[in-house]
Amino acid sequence: MTLLPKMKQFVVCLCALSLCFSFSGNAQGQAKGVGTKITFPVSDAVVKSIANGVIVVAAQRLSFNLNDSVALKLLQVGGLLSAGNEKALYLKGLMDAKQPIPPGVFGGRVAEAALGKYLLDLAGPQKPSFFRLLAYNLAGLLQPGNRTVMIELHKARQIGISSDLDSVLKQLHLPYPAHLVKAPLPPALPLISAKHLAEGAVKLALREFNVNRQSPKGLQLLQFAKAIHPANENALMLEALFSSGQPLSGIFTEVTEQAFFGYLNQAIETAGKDENLSLLLHSVILLYQPTSFKSVVAMQNAKKKNLSTEFRTILGRFNAARTFAATKKTTAQHANTGNPKSPSLDERLKLSQLTRVLIDRKWTLVDRATDEQWFFEFRIVGAVSQAQGRCTGKRGARKHSWRQWAIRDGILIVDNTAKYVYEESSRQWKQADGKDTSYIR
Repeated sequence: MTLLPKMKQFVVCLCALSLCFSFSGNAQGQAKGVGTKITFPVSDAVVKSIANGVIVVAAQRLSFNLNDSVALKLLQVGGLLSAGNEKALYLKGLMDAKQPIPPGVFGGRVAEAALGKYLLDLAGPQKPSFFRLLAYNLAGLLQPGNRTVMIELHKARQIGISSDLDSVLKQLHLPYPAHLVKAPLPPALPLISAKHLAEGAVKLALREFNVNRQSPKGLQLLQFAKAIHPANENALMLEALFSSGQPLSGIFTEVTEQAFFGYLNQAIETAGKDENLSLLLHSVILLYQPTSFKSVVAMQNAKKKNLSTEFRTILGRFNAARTFAATKKTTAQHANTGNPKSPSLDERLKLSQLTRVLIDRKWTLVDRATDEQWFFEFRIVGAVSQAQGRCTGKRGARKHSWRQWAIRDGILIVDNTAKYVYEESSRQWKQADGKDTSYIR
């Protein structure tokens, strides 16, 4: 399949890019870093053309400003993707000599918007990889604030992968931790209902954050939106902007506050016997309608059953039940197809190693939100291969609420809510969702 028609979208009179090439999702393009061979999931021709494209864009920008930060990053990437590229070497030589870059130095021009679109189209259908993250980062440089870029890079951070450009460049030669990538849970309600609830919650959360960036009510609404419709783009976009400290813009939803509470009440009527879902819906209603008859009664009935009515606990029970149900369904499907997936020897060894790392020493939980440190001990229960047990955290005479732990798919899960991944370089457990409100060292 030729890519020349796509290339024409962003090449205008560019002789240097007059290439006709093809690529396959399974093709293996290679480039050499500093002493390291990098394998890409696309052909050499695609990698080379991207390198030429970003180098020409860098030259266009540098001809106006030798200190253009975007141009310098593009030039760095171009030189890495195409080692020994003469255009990159020429630009660096002129810059070292403090010579100006002539406009049109390479005899052609690349349209930045079209190159950005090409990179997005290239990255979209590919399997997760560091090259895919690189393509999104490059598209983000060319199209600042692009929703797709921000959401995809945020998804990577959520599972513990550093997805900024500098980090991705350092990891290009490494295998991608595909075992951390999980498909999002399906909507908790029929898709239209789930989407309406998520969109309404995002709208209210945005309003709360515009008054107070650290609004507890805003955080609860955002968490609710993600729980009800995990793949909702507006919820992911808001979370990406919020967690990175960027201005909260580019989020549009037509669900009004009145309509949102109407959808909430409708969802309660259809929740049936799902107590976790019902309590979660009632808890959101009480955020704005604390005297709601049905919701107050529902919470009192929950207390009679010794169930916590704190929002965080209700949300934790809801998410844990959904995750368990999805895991059970997947296991049943494997059993029905007669193709159960057993962990490989390599996976079992990695699990045992992580378990040993956890139980062989005492740890300190650093909670940035409360500015507290808890001293933790993790004990194994059963065989090491089961990777689960009990834990005790203390701070003076106080004891932490966490009691149980397990390692699943490389992730440390404590009390079915808190999730951490182990970072070998720092020897710390970082939050699996990419946040930085706590870590275990």
